[in-house]
Amino acid sequence: MYMSYGSREVRPDAAGPADAGVIRFGLLGPVTASDSGVLVPLRAAMRRNLLATLLLSANRVVPAGRLVDVLWGDDPPVTAAASLHNHVMRLRASLAAGQVDADPGGAASARAGAGWGRIRAVAPGYLIEVAAGELDLAVFTELLLRGRNARAGGEWDTAARDLTAALGLWRGDPLAD
Repeated sequence: MYMSYGSREVRPDAAGPADAGVIRFGLLGPVTASDSGVLVPLRAAMRRNLLATLLLSANRVVPAGRLVDVLWGDDPPVTAAASLHNHVMRLRASLAAGQVDADPGGAASARAGAGWGRIRAVAPGYLIEVAAGELDLAVFTELLLRGRNARAGGEWDTAARDLTAALGLWRGDPLAD
């Protein structure tokens, strides 16, 4: 049996829990986050770049210096450390509330949301916690491996289903903006 991953269908044991109450992240196309199937507004390019960089190292610490390099390149502002902290706070609030972009004053009330604690400051940088099935790239990788294993074992129907589901996760150029 297959289940929905956004608008795609994937195996439940590869995709994790159903969409209800779950934040999903997308890198296999434009950078996205959704909460219970509703897209979280990430209008600011810096916020999307920050999220993408953290997600590419999901569940691992990304050094603050690396984040500064990604966000500002070779010419970071003097206030880069403080600015990075502010961008992280806004991204946390966006993930928690799903509407902070539209209501910048809503950050304080957003702290109660489930997404608030996903991004943590951990020396020497930041870490985003992503559960199994929440990141399309990880789901793709899992389905690809399962499909290859099924193909190697001569399980053609399973291989076709898993590989088709893996390809179905792609929404365009990876990390497109």
